[in-house]
This record gives sequence, structure tokens and C-alpha cells, in this order.
Amino acid sequence: RHARGECVAFLDSDDWWEKTKLEMVFAHITFKVEVVYHSLRVLSSNRFRDYFYNLKSKQIRSPVLKNLLIKGNLIPNSSVVVRRSLLEKISFLSEVIEMIGCEDYNGWLRISTFTDQFLFINKTLGNYTHHPHGISQKDMSDATVKAAKPFLPLLPKREFNIFMGSVCYTRGRFCYKNKDHNSSIKNLSFALLYAKKWSIKSKCI
Repeated sequence: RHARGECVAFLDSDDWWEKTKLEMVFAHITFKVEVVYHSLRVLSSNRFRDYFYNLKSKQIRSPVLKNLLIKGNLIPNSSVVVRRSLLEKISFLSEVIEMIGCEDYNGWLRISTFTDQFLFINKTLGNYTHHPHGISQKDMSDATVKAAKPFLPLLPKREFNIFMGSVCYTRGRFCYKNKDHNSSIKNLSFALLYAKKWSIKSKCI
């Protein structure tokens, strides 16, 4: 809210950019481009060592709103540069407690009701720190539904089922990792039920 520049660049407290990030991003912002994002490199660790891997993103096709609902949040928060005027139109990002961890997703959904001008730069221009007990390791299914809820009535039944299948998969995966196998089986079964003819790609839980 205090930013006064034409654009706002997001950077979470424990993430960092490559030195050329802003230069490369602003080279792509034109009157036809209003949201720019890119891939991030993830710093993670285990009991033996620290290591990096790439958190890949991709260009979201139009209509952006529908694609964000069906395919989930493909836009890493610390990669985004957005016109401030768009943040004003959506009254900035939500601070609702139940949406913590998905407030950025909700923001991109709301912005996509005003513009489809989202541009992906296919380069790794930033770094994200993965914490074993961080917010990204919590069950994000309820927060995801909260973030998307205002837009779900816009989806036809088949696409709504795809969304719900993904939510159930997320919850089931979380339950599995926490050894709650009964809840995991229940939610993963619902994921298959919601999906029906939707082609589900195998994922390693």
C-alpha cells in the first residue's frame, strides 16, 4: 500500500533475486504486459547437505482465470512484478487469516478478472528457500478453496470437478506424509472420483 512506483515487485523475506532480475523483467514490461513472472531455484536441505533444484513455471494461456483455477497456482510469489494500478483495482492482497499461504493465488485470480496480459520469462531469476516446517509444508487444501471460492461458480461442472480433484489430491498427499493413511485413502479416492474421465498424471507421494 505504501509503494509509489508504477510497478510492484514481490520478494518474500527469505528469498532473493539474481542480480539481473529487475533489468530483465522491466525489459519485458510494455503497455501490453501487466504481470511478469519467472522460474525460481529452490534451496532445500536434508540432514546431510543443502541442495538446489528448479521450481519450473510456464506461460499461462488465456483465459488466465480459468487456467489458474484448473491448473493451480503456477506463479511463484517472489518472481512477480505487477503494475500497481492492478493491485489498487483489487484493493491489494487479502489479509484473511484462513487464506494464509494462498493470498497470492487469490490475488492473481482477482487480477485476471481485469487482464489476461500475464507474461512468463523462461529464465531462473530468483531463489526460494524451502523450510521443512514452513507454510508450504502445511495442508494448503482449505486455503486454496478459500482463495478460489468466489470464482468457482464460473466453472462448468467438469472443470469444477478437476479443481476439486486437485484439492483432494493435495489433502490426501498431506495426510499420507503425516501417516494419516485412512484420511489419505479417503481423499485420494475422492480425487479419482471427482476427476472421472480427467487424465490424472502419476505423481510420487
